Amino acid sequence: MGYLLAIDTETPNPWNDRVCGFGWAKILDRKIVERGAVLLDPECLFSGNYVLMHHISEEMVQGLPHFKAFWSEFESLFYGADAVMAHVAAFHLDVLSKCIRDYGFKGRVITFIDTLHVARATLKSRPSFALSALAEEFGIAHAPHDPQSDAETCASVFLALTKDQPVLDRFLYDYDLSGCLEIRRRRDWIPQKSWGELTEYWALLAGIAAKTHVERADFKPLEDWLTGHEDCKKKFPCRVIDKALQIWAKRGEGDPSAMEWILDLCKRCFDPLYGTPQSEQIALKNALFCFTADIRKGDRLQIRDRIRKRGGSARLRISRNIRYLVLGAFCLLDWQKNKLDPFVKQILEFQAQGEAIDFISEETLLERLEKKSKIQKLVFHHGKLIQKSDEED
Repeated sequence: MGYLLAIDTETPNPWNDRVCGFGWAKILDRKIVERGAVLLDPECLFSGNYVLMHHISEEMVQGLPHFKAFWSEFESLFYGADAVMAHVAAFHLDVLSKCIRDYGFKGRVITFIDTLHVARATLKSRPSFALSALAEEFGIAHAPHDPQSDAETCASVFLALTKDQPVLDRFLYDYDLSGCLEIRRRRDWIPQKSWGELTEYWALLAGIAAKTHVERADFKPLEDWLTGHEDCKKKFPCRVIDKALQIWAKRGEGDPSAMEWILDLCKRCFDPLYGTPQSEQIALKNALFCFTADIRKGDRLQIRDRIRKRGGSARLRISRNIRYLVLGAFCLLDWQKNKLDPFVKQILEFQAQGEAIDFISEETLLERLEKKSKIQKLVFHHGKLIQKSDEED
């Protein structure tokens, strides 16, 4: 495996199309082996609020190199990385792509990792996933908006988050630097005609996951299967599983939790309601629902109104903010025929990236809407509990 490169960009104004500070940290064999930062003359006006934020002023960069001179020397290190990472990566890559375009360079498609996504998937619930908050949690010294400190902290946070996490492929995205903000998620799924063949692969994974001790020889049946199914090997979800197995094999016996995640992913691909919450476990308040296919038992608009009355909301489009995707009856039938709805495919990919989104059936949702759950309300005054009551959601 080659190296990873953490980066940070500081911009002079709200247009975010020029760089006045750039930092990087190179990771090789899970160690930071190189770090650096430069100040650049962005050849544009500075905004006072931005100067207060990163303390890089117009006077400080006068006479310093422009982006063109810097990128001519730096791009070989940048493009040579297996993956580039940043915190809120889309922002930094968008800034870079605009600079690359405006200074006459040719952008390429790169693989990148967003440490914000890694943190959300690994740590689950936290009051904040800001880089400074993560640095504080892991005891990492951090100077916010200092390009070198931000890049090095990003690298250190990534190493801390992935210490016991061998499955990295689910955090990889493609970004086209020649087309600003054109993020291309990897959506190459296995051919529909091959879905039936995955049952055998799933059985092999289940056999391995049932073991308490795994040796290198246990991987042979899986390797033989992949050799005979090249059309599946490089496509989702087999691509994720194959990558995890490769990493796991390099580590020897590996981490049993990794295999549990792999098996869990396969089960979700074959059984849409595997591991889904029961009706009493569904939280309505502040939850965002999305529907797919047709609702048989009831009117969709009426169901959406009932959700809103209970403090939730519903929408027609897929996003990472969705908490539940409601599967209609026809969607379940299509699933059994290995014809996945586009919404379902997108949610499966989000789940593979660690997002907390659940599938639920329309029957489960309707059953939940019929129930009332008690929420305990506590009232404090000057730190003392003065009232305790139960309210219905």
